[in-house]
Amino acid sequence: MDKRANLVGTFLLSTIVTGYSGDILRPGVGVNGPTAVNSFGATPATSTQIRSDAQNSLARVTEAINAVRTMEQTARNIARGVNSSVPNGLVPGGMQVATGANALWIGAGKPQQSVVNGFTQVTIQQTAPQAILNWQTFNLGANTIANFDQSAGGRSANSWVALNRILDPTNQPSRILGSLRAQGQVYLINRNGIIFGGGSQVNVAALIASSADFSGGNAQFLSTGIYNGALNSAGQPLPSFSGAGGNIMVEAGAQISTNAPISVLDAGGYILLMGLQVQNAGTIVTSDGQTGLAAGQDFIVRPGFGTDGNSNSTTRGNEVAVTGGGLVSNTGLIQATTGDISLVGKNVVQAGVALSTSSVAQRGTIHLLSDTNDPTSSVTLSPGSLTYIALDDAGTFPASNAQRGSLIAASLTRNQALASKALLNDQSLMDDLVYESRIEIVTGGTVDFENGSTLVAHGGQIAVNGGVRILAATGSLLDVSGLLDVLLPMSSNDLTVNVQGFELRDASLNRDTKLLNNSNLYVDLRTVVEVPASAAYSSNRYYTAGGLLEVSGELNNVTHSIQEWGTLGGTITLSTGNTATPQTVSGAVVAQPGALFDIAGGSVQFQAGYLQQSYLIGSDGRIYNVNTAPAGIAYFGVFQGFIANHPRWGITDRYGNVITQPSQIYEAGYTVGRDAGNLVNTVLPV
Repeated sequence: MDKRANLVGTFLLSTIVTGYSGDILRPGVGVNGPTAVNSFGATPATSTQIRSDAQNSLARVTEAINAVRTMEQTARNIARGVNSSVPNGLVPGGMQVATGANALWIGAGKPQQSVVNGFTQVTIQQTAPQAILNWQTFNLGANTIANFDQSAGGRSANSWVALNRILDPTNQPSRILGSLRAQGQVYLINRNGIIFGGGSQVNVAALIASSADFSGGNAQFLSTGIYNGALNSAGQPLPSFSGAGGNIMVEAGAQISTNAPISVLDAGGYILLMGLQVQNAGTIVTSDGQTGLAAGQDFIVRPGFGTDGNSNSTTRGNEVAVTGGGLVSNTGLIQATTGDISLVGKNVVQAGVALSTSSVAQRGTIHLLSDTNDPTSSVTLSPGSLTYIALDDAGTFPASNAQRGSLIAASLTRNQALASKALLNDQSLMDDLVYESRIEIVTGGTVDFENGSTLVAHGGQIAVNGGVRILAATGSLLDVSGLLDVLLPMSSNDLTVNVQGFELRDASLNRDTKLLNNSNLYVDLRTVVEVPASAAYSSNRYYTAGGLLEVSGELNNVTHSIQEWGTLGGTITLSTGNTATPQTVSGAVVAQPGALFDIAGGSVQFQAGYLQQSYLIGSDGRIYNVNTAPAGIAYFGVFQGFIANHPRWGITDRYGNVITQPSQIYEAGYTVGRDAGNLVNTVLPV
């Protein structure tokens, strides 16, 4: 195949405001004068098109979410009315403990059965942090509740693990039609596969459902858990789970979820499904955690981002790679708020809804991955599918410019170090911005964005690496546009400055007198002027327009919500060409007419309101607004109005002039556009 990039789709951008540093988001800082009002859109036609596409994107998101939720509820209702042959409780063909040579039961008491509100409840009382429980069959009838009581773990109960190994002599998959509950983690291993029926409900701290067993057996489970820890001669980790023999199926209507974190200091749990094929048609929810679906024969599992040994990872949770990959598909709903969703296999089909969220404290990510060395592998985004990372401020504080600046620096360091990282077979060298939402798609074969597929990460990243070809079909949408019409009060333009020696360091007349020290002054941050770095100062500095006050420190502390950060357009990266050594395949990027790549900048609406004003008394007898007060004049103090003392009565009156020195001024509302994003198209040479 000849190297080519055939791009005939629509690329929507908005060149509204140029970039700057200092207050990272607010246009106007570092230029002369406040930002012009109503500056959104280069032309009325551009503005109309941006809004139209934003409304279309929102409509597609809403339609897809409503459709899958309706489908799931319908499937649940149908499943509840179906009679099943799976028996309830501790009976043959239901939950039956292994005997004879397969008998192994450590770390827990024997299961106890009772009847609760008409349901058969089987309780396994765990007595140690790690339990190994062998079953002959582990099938839950529709009226069965399997309760793993790990309360003995107390505050650490969410880290207690019950390993359930099913050794069915009839070579049948386990069928979960009822409920499974635990305060901690439950692992289900059945070489023949596992099926979660449409009426099933699972609520645990973490769940592994796998047809592959621990590569190192019970010794690995007891020592290193789900991580093998050993490396091969090439320095790559060895599989943690090996020899998958069956499929893992989550039927429509099934509900699998992890328990909500106990406190804001706790991370969420994870759900990891591993088999020859893995198909989800149900609902999987991992709040502040990770959902992983992996199809193959052997599975490498290693810790992702936030760990000492893997700080450059784009995955919060576990990185997973497979050999002997199979089909992994999602036609249902997977939701991981401020977490990660990973689908890994030879052929990855995202035909349902994959929904994550990002906050200023933690971004969301979605990974669709297959082997970069396999040109026959593929990732398909099907018609009607939604792959979406929303922006959510719930329960979080805004992030300051300084905090975002440190993440920008960390991203640069990460990208520079990436070349030396030992990559798994489903990872790429694409750059990452660690503070932005990320949808990452990697394959050695083809990526197909089919008609009606929707990917949205407002102000974030869609990073695609397809070895053979990337195709964006007519009607597909890749959207990293900035959010529109994010509301801010007019008072957000007020910058409160507590004057100390630092703020006056370049105004020696007033620094030495200290007459302004400890004064709280209001500065209109739209009027602040940037002084570029020089030989004397290694970084940019920011001053009031008259040069009196340096306010760099105060600007660093200005905070923004995730919605405001999300008004900047994001980045779409389309990278193609075989990355193997030596390279054997060149690549192509094809965008059909009607495919839309939306990198438009968003906008902020400043609502009408008041701005506080501060004034200084000059040594020349004049009153100066702090925004324009020149540095070359000495000031006696802060002007707080004309003072009339009445010593006889012990009263002091202050009179302000609302015409010449108003304490606050009213400004009408206005809209400001934000920077558009980037489209990066790279075709690697052979």
